Amino acid sequence: MQAPALIDASIAISNARDSLDGSTDLDQGLTTSQMSGGTASNIAPLDANGRRVSPHDPLLGVLLAPAMALPPDAAWPAAKATLAILAALLAGLTTWVAVRRFEVRPAVAGLVVGGLSAAMPLASYGTQVYPEVPAALAVMVAVAVLTAPRVGLRHVLGFVAAIVALPWLAVKYAPVAAVVVLLAGALGYGMWSWRAKRRSPAMDRLRDRKTEELHRRPDPDEAAPLPGGKR
Repeated sequence: MQAPALIDASIAISNARDSLDGSTDLDQGLTTSQMSGGTASNIAPLDANGRRVSPHDPLLGVLLAPAMALPPDAAWPAAKATLAILAALLAGLTTWVAVRRFEVRPAVAGLVVGGLSAAMPLASYGTQVYPEVPAALAVMVAVAVLTAPRVGLRHVLGFVAAIVALPWLAVKYAPVAAVVVLLAGALGYGMWSWRAKRRSPAMDRLRDRKTEELHRRPDPDEAAPLPGGKR
């Protein structure tokens, strides 16, 4: 905390509350007196060094576990580097989907994705320990699968992995996963209906009639007979 007046006011309010409910220090101000000479923040849990600890949902911790296993001086930079690598993968996959799935020109896709990646908030999330970049990568994996011309086993496994990863990165992404699943269901039902109509008896009869009419037409390659029976 860098605002002494606010700190003193919070402590005064805390002491006033404690005076009403007994002598025990049940109410606490913005600082704790056990660390850093009474100036350490008391808003969030602190570690043994007085640093604020903001726990995340499990999957982000799993992704950062290899980096955090390094010596203390290298762990935090390695964790941020891991998020930066994921941000680069997100940019690469987004560009690939734009070019291969939506036929955007590579130069345009690279320029747009590069500009968005360098702007806020992606530029900030790319170097901070938050689940937004891994979640965006999971969504882009799902988009790449849903827009594939043909879906195989590896596509299904990739889609399932992306959907399962979203709520484990943060509970707030559970609705996003649900929307992606509903979209996949709608696309799958649409493809099934289209194929079913193509194979229906009515469509078969229409196709046969069109084929028969086509065969009844005169061949334009045959030259008309000339007078006297000559061609």
